[in-house]
Amino acid sequence: MKLGKLAAVGAVAVIVVLGALVFVAPIAQAQAPPPDDPYEPWTPPGGGGDGDGFLAGGGTPPPPGARCTIQSAFMRDQVGNARTEFIGSELIYLDVTVSIVPNTQTVLWVAEYFPTGTLTQHWLFTNWPVASSGTWSFGPFYAQPFEPEGVHTWRIWLVDYTAGYYTEFLVNWNYLAEEEEAEEAAALADISTSTSVSLSSTSIKVNEAVSVFATVNPANSGSVTVEQSKDGMTWFPIGSGTGTGTVISQFTPTEAGTYFVRARCTEYLDSAANKKYLASESSPVTLEVTKAFNWVLYVVVPVVVIAVGVGVFFLLKRGAIKRA
Repeated sequence: MKLGKLAAVGAVAVIVVLGALVFVAPIAQAQAPPPDDPYEPWTPPGGGGDGDGFLAGGGTPPPPGARCTIQSAFMRDQVGNARTEFIGSELIYLDVTVSIVPNTQTVLWVAEYFPTGTLTQHWLFTNWPVASSGTWSFGPFYAQPFEPEGVHTWRIWLVDYTAGYYTEFLVNWNYLAEEEEAEEAAALADISTSTSVSLSSTSIKVNEAVSVFATVNPANSGSVTVEQSKDGMTWFPIGSGTGTGTVISQFTPTEAGTYFVRARCTEYLDSAANKKYLASESSPVTLEVTKAFNWVLYVVVPVVVIAVGVGVFFLLKRGAIKRA
């Protein structure tokens, strides 16, 4: 991991920002390398000595109320979200919340350890002056072209040279070189769907309209197509929509016969929810269409018969009058 221009922000009571400095980090090139193991006991330079607690030559450790402490430390992204994994060229920041004794010479040391069998550990910075208690934010850091993938460990020392005392903290985080690998790690969830179709009536006359209702469950934004066929093999569209709600179509057959009606929903990828809704097709429903019966014949014929009968009646009656 490499530093760009490093910004250190000091804070009083963790949140209240005192100010920010932007400059190149004071990397101590002349320092001996960090210990080989991030868990190996090691005392920062300042008199030698063993163990976590106080520097040799510092005498009795200060009482608990007069000791520097690291209250928390974590990695975050540039918008402030705490993270344990970073990908590719993402910018990385380190937030360290400390409590120090006022008017003391207190500094931070931070070393980076790479995944086993890759690169050698190195200092990110040493002897960074800490002027006040609160949260100190360091960064941005960014991956080098040869940055190894895997778990990185950052070991942090907070050293009070005035009191001859120090404390330390470990932060672990994972690095992935390519975004595609992160996508593979978070595999899409395949969601099975079902599509159903129903009719407002299953038997109508020629040139009458029937309403077709198509529904997809679970609802999604896949494309829905409603189709009809007379042989169950060749299909013709009669309506379309999306599976977010019920798709309503109108079908008006112009020929008598048996029709089949179905609905299909395409596959839909919901990237935001990391879900893939699978395609589905309804079972066809049957619509019977019959010819309209012509009632005109039954109306006209009786009228003609009656008219003819009345005419004959009057003719006969007229002839009878003349004969008389």
